[in-house]
Amino acid sequence: MVSPSVESNCRRVGGELAFRIGLSVAGLVIGLAVVEIGLRLFVPVCEMPFVRYLDDYQILSYDPTLKTEGIYTAGPRSQVRGRWRINNAGWNSSIDYVPSKILPRIAIVGDSYVEAFQVDVEDSFPELLRERLKGQYEVYQFGMSGATLPGYLRMSRYVARNFDPEVIVVVVSHNDFIGSLASGMVASVRSKIKIDGGRAVEV
Repeated sequence: MVSPSVESNCRRVGGELAFRIGLSVAGLVIGLAVVEIGLRLFVPVCEMPFVRYLDDYQILSYDPTLKTEGIYTAGPRSQVRGRWRINNAGWNSSIDYVPSKILPRIAIVGDSYVEAFQVDVEDSFPELLRERLKGQYEVYQFGMSGATLPGYLRMSRYVARNFDPEVIVVVVSHNDFIGSLASGMVASVRSKIKIDGGRAVEV
């Protein structure tokens, strides 16, 4: 039979142990919360919009019915930061797009240079061009990271049918040619193009 004094000691030791464990757990939770808040304030997590596939045009755009605003970050300490906004048509833009026109329309098609997640949405070059041409032209941008030359052709068809621009500007960089030409041997590219009589033709 356990004596009352031993039983009392056991309860006291058990109570102290439970208190210390509770204190340690509370300290750990508070510490993790402080670290989480610090990271969110000073090293924001990269947020990306949801991608959708437009089957009629065989192109990718972003889904305007899901997450429409966020912060893109890149680099070990998130040195590169940009606020993005997905508009009603599924593209990174500070304005919504409408089919009807008041002014002549310029459409800019391209990859990540046009998508421009690396800068705040209003600081991308299509947005700056829109501000520069304000009152003379409408400027719409259609950018998707990783797009290649065949993708630009399909995006241009989508733009022409849905937004009827007077001018389509396709922004091409050196790496767009890798795997995009019919003579290339990159198996991951779904379709390629060839130059036929001075025109780019999808094959």
